Amino acid sequence: MTTEMEARGQISSEDVSALTTALREGSLESVAQKVQRLFNDNVATTELFVHKLNDKYGEMCTIRPIPYIEDKHNCVEDLFVDSMVFFRLANKSVEGQENWECVGFDNIFESDELNKHKRCVILAPPGYGKSTIFSKLASVWKNCVTDSSMSKFRILILLRLRQMGKIRSIYRAIRLFLLGRDDRFEIVDIQRILGDCSSVLFLFDGYDEYHGRGNNDSDFTRIVKGEMFPNANVIITSRYLPKCLPSKQARVVELHGFGESTRHDYVHKSVALNTELRVEQIFQNLTKNPILDAICEVPLFFCLYTHIAQETKSPTIHSVTSFFKYMIRCFHSHFRNKAQDENVKKLSHKFEFQLTELGKIAIEVLCQANKDEGLMTRGNLTERLGKECYEYYEGLGLFVDQNNVNNSNGDEAIVTFYHQLFCEYYAAHGFVKAATTNPAEMDKILDKLDTLGNQYFYCFICGLNQTLADKVIRHLRGREGWRMLTVLCILERTDNIEDYDNVRQLCSETVEICASETKLLQKAKIKLLEVASYNKIPIKCVMLRHSFENVDGSGQLIQKSGLLLPIVSSLKTITIDATEGRKFTPCEVVSLVTYASQAKAQHLDYATNGRQPDAATKLEEADDHWATR
Repeated sequence: MTTEMEARGQISSEDVSALTTALREGSLESVAQKVQRLFNDNVATTELFVHKLNDKYGEMCTIRPIPYIEDKHNCVEDLFVDSMVFFRLANKSVEGQENWECVGFDNIFESDELNKHKRCVILAPPGYGKSTIFSKLASVWKNCVTDSSMSKFRILILLRLRQMGKIRSIYRAIRLFLLGRDDRFEIVDIQRILGDCSSVLFLFDGYDEYHGRGNNDSDFTRIVKGEMFPNANVIITSRYLPKCLPSKQARVVELHGFGESTRHDYVHKSVALNTELRVEQIFQNLTKNPILDAICEVPLFFCLYTHIAQETKSPTIHSVTSFFKYMIRCFHSHFRNKAQDENVKKLSHKFEFQLTELGKIAIEVLCQANKDEGLMTRGNLTERLGKECYEYYEGLGLFVDQNNVNNSNGDEAIVTFYHQLFCEYYAAHGFVKAATTNPAEMDKILDKLDTLGNQYFYCFICGLNQTLADKVIRHLRGREGWRMLTVLCILERTDNIEDYDNVRQLCSETVEICASETKLLQKAKIKLLEVASYNKIPIKCVMLRHSFENVDGSGQLIQKSGLLLPIVSSLKTITIDATEGRKFTPCEVVSLVTYASQAKAQHLDYATNGRQPDAATKLEEADDHWATR
């Protein structure tokens, strides 16, 4: 009878009144009373379960903008900027990512979308706010915001998968990490509560960092694939698209970094500044160096930069290396000031500058083919650095213990750097030490590295040591496909920002701005062209490969990345290779010709996938031709 009534929708885990009524009408009063008692007990247990989750999320929904200040925690509601990141929603399945829509946070988790797509993945590099978004969602759910899409969920489960270690059971993970091993909840209780609830939302943070990803014996993978809790909503964060994600049911979301307006919103909302002049000083440094500007598109680093730059004694920050140097100096200084123990202060001075072993470890991490294998353990770091040094850097906030609960003594606990770029920074220190001590080590280390994946490592080297910078630039220039990476290195050499020989060498070749490149590299190339133009260094050719979008009102070329290519003089040829199907309108052609003329270019070529609609045009002979097109 129970099965039939449930199938007809007469009873559910939230309401059994129809069943008890039927039992009483069948003269089964005692059975009805027993059913009602069991139901009430289950409801009470579920209420207690939800209450425990609320308490836990109260702890989890805090943000510490600066890792070395442990006593300064902010509620995510206080620091979250509504337009904190840009979202792109795939209107099609995971496999059809062509049509994307840009929306804000308020619209991304609308109930209709959640009903339509039971599985969702949020993609972004480290530091772009994936975990912060989950904290925001948990906070909204905890505070019972009635008009939000979170209000439809009776239960919300937020788990940081990097903490799971070898845990495969979702129920065990909930008991350990969310319920604090509360003796009132056994595994079977959690199974029943989740199984009976018809509105559950799972938030799995850092699926790409979970050791059991892809393994079908893991509950987390089975939930993502829809084999467990197929009717529940599941949202995961990851740096890349997981293979196990069901393409027909999933929605893909990409986070993009801080734009200019979002940066201003964050500064005005979260940082107590004395005057508008101080706000302008914060942004002036970003306009001077494209690499620093690019790194501050990462929300994590812009927040650090903002809070550090507001200090009255902060120096001028003109490069990524100077930013990291000063930032880490602040880490040590604040840690010393906070420590009451004189011994801690002495250790601080010692460990701030003795970086040899830490640099070696960081290089080993970068040289790992699979970065996950490079995740360090507490035991290994303690052995190599010494217990005092490890505990100092952990207290400083540069080492993050991921709280692996599988080992009672904690030696196997996974430890990571606060961010990948800190690893690259210390690896650069290790490289400078190794290469100056034994020059033969330079090529050995560089040959092992993934060049594209560690671009800032090269920048840091050039910012730390001018002599090695020349050698690194020559090394990159000699490697096919990586010559233009030298642009980043040149711009990081702040004492030689107008490094004319290297600029002249790069501009004697075709400077390509490709749609497939990182925004950082595109910015660096544009800066290179500006330096060459200002110093009247000839530019052989600028090629916009699939990156051209339009021409703005001032005559600058808009790239698909949103960057602007200003009018640069001393340019001989500009070539625009558009994507398949791209047609140039008459107005665009006129604008392109105008741009080329103002840049004093001799030739303008435009094509679609390399196929020119017309022959290359020599501008000084083409006035009549273009006027009649």
